[in-house]
Amino acid sequence: MGFGFKGVGYIIGAMKTRSFRLTEIESAALKQAEQQTKRPSELRRMQAVRLYGSGTDTAQISDITGMSERSMQRMAACFREQGIAGLHDQRRGGNRSLLTEAARREIANKLHTLSPGRPAPQPARILDGERPHGGSGAVVWGGVQGRG
Repeated sequence: MGFGFKGVGYIIGAMKTRSFRLTEIESAALKQAEQQTKRPSELRRMQAVRLYGSGTDTAQISDITGMSERSMQRMAACFREQGIAGLHDQRRGGNRSLLTEAARREIANKLHTLSPGRPAPQPARILDGERPHGGSGAVVWGGVQGRG
């Protein structure tokens, strides 16, 4: 069965229609948000959504943003549901503190006080000769060297 196109493989119905379109107001709001954000990841998402919503070819958007077509679709859905707030970085990061500020202060206080029953550290020796009246010789405190 042929369609009169010899040597050219056309797939009928392969063109996808994009239902996501931005209004002029939404596009302007995204442009403004792009200029205000300081986070590269958010800028990339906003650019991808704006370009995707304006009908730009997904291959071009991918070249510009490095984002897959599926990611563009996800970001567009987030924008539809939550607006620009849906494009902000939601990750909490791995280095976030799991301790409250009060717990942090308590630990710091414990680290700065001596353990009960433990004697105060005494200088083990004075390096560079004896300095009987608080001279500037290096002092070793329990194995840790400091200036005395």
